[in-house]
Parts: sequence; C-alpha cells; structure tokens
Amino acid sequence: MPAASGETLDALANNFREVDKALQGWQQQQDGLKGAVDNFIEVAPKPLMVMTLNLQYFSSYPKDEKKARDKLKEALGGPHPPDVICVQEGLASKDVLKDVGFKLMICTGKEGIAQSVREMVYSDAAALKACPEQYHDELLCNQLYLREGSQWVVEDRGAERIASETVLQGGGSRVHGPLAIRSMCWLKLRWPGASTPAAFVMCTHITGGRFEDQYFIQQLAEERHRQPEKCINVFRNRKGARDDDVGILVGDFNATETYKVGGPMSGYFKFGIASSEGVKSDAEKAGLTSPEAIEDAFKVYMVSPFKAIEAQNWTFAYGEEVGI
Repeated sequence: MPAASGETLDALANNFREVDKALQGWQQQQDGLKGAVDNFIEVAPKPLMVMTLNLQYFSSYPKDEKKARDKLKEALGGPHPPDVICVQEGLASKDVLKDVGFKLMICTGKEGIAQSVREMVYSDAAALKACPEQYHDELLCNQLYLREGSQWVVEDRGAERIASETVLQGGGSRVHGPLAIRSMCWLKLRWPGASTPAAFVMCTHITGGRFEDQYFIQQLAEERHRQPEKCINVFRNRKGARDDDVGILVGDFNATETYKVGGPMSGYFKFGIASSEGVKSDAEKAGLTSPEAIEDAFKVYMVSPFKAIEAQNWTFAYGEEVGI
C-alpha cells in the first residue's frame, strides 16, 4: 500500500472531525427528542376523578367507627379512586375522611360561612332528633378533600356565600325566619409541570328541602335560580383565567333535572307540600286557584337551578340515573 502524504492525512483528520461533529449534533437531537417525549409522558395529566358525598350531618352515620371507616374505604377505593371529594352536610368539627386517606383542603365552616345544624334545620325537633345531640350546635358545612397521593396540585382555594338575606315569612305551621345560609367552596387544581388548563372544582348545597320548599311561592324559585349563577360567576371571574380552563360544579340541588307528572318530585309535592296550610295561603295570595297551577309553580321552583346552569351554557355530566 502506498504511503499517504501529510496533506492526505490532514484531509482525513478533518473529515473525521466533521463526521464526529455531525454525530454529536445527531446525538444531541436524539437526546432532545427523548427529553421532550419523557417530559410529555411525565406531565400528560391523568383523568381528574371527582366524587360527591352528602354526610347528612351524620344523622345516619354508623355509630361503630370501625364499620363506618371500612364502609368509607370500600366506597372510596377501587381501581379509580376519587382525587377530590365534594362533601355536603359535613361538620366543621368532625373529619372522618382523614382516616381513609383524604386531606381537608377547604371548609366553609372554618371560613365563617356556615350555621349550626340547629339553625340549618330551623330548630325542627324531628330533624334534630335524627341527629346525635352532641352535633346540634356544630357548624354544618360544605367541604373539599384531596386524596393523599393524588398527583393533582391545589393552586388556590376559596369559599363564597351564595344565599341571599331573604326572610321566610311563615304561617300555617311552617318554620320561619332568615333563610338558612348556603355556600360554595372551590379548589383550583392543575397537573404538575404541565402547561395544561386548570380545573376548578366547586362544591355547593343550594336552598331547598322540606322546610324551605314550602315557601316556593314566595320568590324562592328566583333564589334557587340565582345560587348556581353565583357559583358559575365565581368561575367566570377567576384570577389568571385561561380560555380552556375547566369548571366543575358538584353538589346537592335538592331536585332532579326533569320534573315529570307522577314522578318522584311530583309525588313529593302531592304528599309533602300541597297539603301545607301555609302553601295554600301563599297560593291564594298569588292568585293560584287550581291544583294544576300550584304544581306548575312548584315545578318551576324545583327545576330552576338546572335552568340557570343551562342558561350559562354549561352541560351536565350525568343523566337521569342520578336521583334526588
């Protein structure tokens, strides 16, 4: 083999250096692509699982704490446990979810937007009898919990009063006095490290139930309509809003979306509301002279929260399989 000249060797060395440089550039590109893929895998958000839970001020809660805890574990476990639990009718002084892996993030009782069980049931003896006596003067509240181990991060939180200062002016054996306080609490959550939209989870329990329903002719349909509007307006007026943020309103609306004659709400009206002397008196003053006209007014009252939600162009995440 003939010997290579110095110039030839220099040219080969330069070629090798160019090839090595090109290989290094290609490797950097591959490392960058791998990093981007790894970063995408790391930050791609998992589904946000939200659950609603009405604790009924512990009136039907098992007295055996172990059995109660086991039942909660069963309900809150499984392959897809909730990230967030929206509690209605909880007690500010009693946290039963911490023992099953959930951390209290916001409580309307601790935020000063709540009343005692006694006040919320208008001191009704039968309702208080169903609740352990030691809880009668405890604050009844809405709460939001986050599962320990959930990767969703809480960036902000808050609570709002949504009920007006309406006074129930009774008669006919109805409760009377200032309308019970209603509230909404919320969490702003985001998947860590992701430039993804925020999720706003709002928990509420609006005006309604057997005490207040007897005042449906006294403008409470407007009250029930306004309360979901106030919740949605909190989302609309949020700080640092993005167009693709997601609002989720969860809670107890004391009704179903659809009112059917002969259905559950109609049956409730006929057997629990229509016979009230106070309702009859209100109907006479309002010029509602037939049973059909009175029930039509009750229908408007019951479905008014859902009409408010629809008017805000929000959609329902469930169908008629969800009841009262």
